[in-house]
Amino acid sequence: MALVPRPKIHLIRFFGILAPNAKARSKVIPKPASTTNKDKSQSEPGAKDANTKQRMDWARRLKKVFDIDISVCPNCQGQLKVIAAIEDSRVIKKILNHLNLPSERRR
Repeated sequence: MALVPRPKIHLIRFFGILAPNAKARSKVIPKPASTTNKDKSQSEPGAKDANTKQRMDWARRLKKVFDIDISVCPNCQGQLKVIAAIEDSRVIKKILNHLNLPSERRR
């Protein structure tokens, strides 16, 4: 048996009245908190409302999965800000070669 579950498989399954398609589920599941226009105006600019799911950005995902916090400087513990994310492999290889770092994938 594998220690890591297959991708896209839910680890928690609900049966009976808590099952996703149960007819009486709406009677036992609490309603989401409603937000008023006053609450929305006081929230952060660009904030999503409570019913909209937000994707986790890659910086928070690194923190959650690998416990790597790229928003904190490792030398002085000051705040860092991401100014660019380089995704083009040719540019990445050029930068790594210039810094005399390995640019090929390890196997």
